[in-house]
Amino acid sequence: MTLSRHATVSTHLDDDPPAVQSALERPAPWMPLEGLADLWAAYGKEASSTEAFQATSAAFAALAEEREAFRLTSALHDHRQRLGGSASLDIALHPTSLHQEILAHLTEAVTHWFEAACALSIEAQMSPTTSQMTEHPPHDLGELISSTLVQRVRVWTISLVLLTEQVHRYHDQEQGGGPQ
Repeated sequence: MTLSRHATVSTHLDDDPPAVQSALERPAPWMPLEGLADLWAAYGKEASSTEAFQATSAAFAALAEEREAFRLTSALHDHRQRLGGSASLDIALHPTSLHQEILAHLTEAVTHWFEAACALSIEAQMSPTTSQMTEHPPHDLGELISSTLVQRVRVWTISLVLLTEQVHRYHDQEQGGGPQ
């Protein structure tokens, strides 16, 4: 029994949901991470509670995962450039396996951004006297929570774009008659 006898799987790209089609129209939203690192370093420097340190730690873990995903994405792009559209596969750097590893790093980054937002939320609920134990006024936690959740959405968007590119690559291969 084969899948084709029991189910019909749409491979028509026109059937993609609007969110997917919208993501296809622009590149993955990679961005320089130095500004975020500086923001979280400043927040961490003023941290006085367990939750603040947990949020800072989670944010830096998210940045590390995204940095690794970007490094692997660059390696995959370089690999494809070296192949120049050749049908050969390099077993040591098989694109599908590397693609999955990139997505795993991005998924971890999303999880860390969520952990940071949760820790910030707890920090925001603490009594004002506890959260003002630093010499400097605390960061606007509402703004920081919002920024953290925006980063989470941005990283999910990168994942969506990469998944869509993978589907399109295989779809194009199917239409073209072979691997590229």
